[in-house]
Amino acid sequence: MPIKPTIVLMLLVTASLPAIAAEPVEVVASQDLTVRRNSNAQVEQPAVEKGIHPKSIKEDEKNRLDRIAMIRFDSQSFGKDVRGAALLLQARDGDMHKERYRFRVYGVRDGDKEDETFTEKEYKPAAKGSLYDDSSNMIDRQQVATLGSFTSEPGKQVQFSSESLLAFIRADKNGTVTIVITRETENGGNSVFEDTRSQNPPKLKLIAPEAAEPAEEAKPAEDAPEQDGPPAPGSDVEGGASQ
Repeated sequence: MPIKPTIVLMLLVTASLPAIAAEPVEVVASQDLTVRRNSNAQVEQPAVEKGIHPKSIKEDEKNRLDRIAMIRFDSQSFGKDVRGAALLLQARDGDMHKERYRFRVYGVRDGDKEDETFTEKEYKPAAKGSLYDDSSNMIDRQQVATLGSFTSEPGKQVQFSSESLLAFIRADKNGTVTIVITRETENGGNSVFEDTRSQNPPKLKLIAPEAAEPAEEAKPAEDAPEQDGPPAPGSDVEGGASQ
């Protein structure tokens, strides 16, 4: 009686396996500036200056040289579904950044157009509704969310991240993420960071949502029709699969 070998075919089909995380991306800031409390001893109006150089002369006291920095990012370029975020800042060295300094980070809440559409020449920090006020730290706490703090060192890069920063970015709805930085360290020298005009501008390092990647999985197809007669040359009778 002739032996009837069974031929089994294997087909490849796609299957959804655990997602693979995308590579982090870096988004460069679109604008930055610094607000100084008073332009001079005679004028009690805040002044707008170029660059990122926050400073505090003395805690709980007001000094005309106190400064806060503002950094703006266009969040439409990365959306709200990020899984991780870090603010990258490059500290200057030499006379621009002599020591280690401690800073506080805030995020401007959605809702105030002036503080999130600013340009250096047009921004009016003393305008009605602005986040600037004449308190010791120069900001209206009702208009910002506290995101955390960091310490900088001369010539080194700061990588600031926190759960509050991530939540703030994900909650943004108006297409603009604005970060405010104040200095907690009193007195001391300058604390200047590279700005958007430099080769090392401020950035947000973001981890994008997980990206599913189809994988291949082997699945047996239906058996081929049985064949009468002796096995074909080179076939494995006992194993039931062609070589």
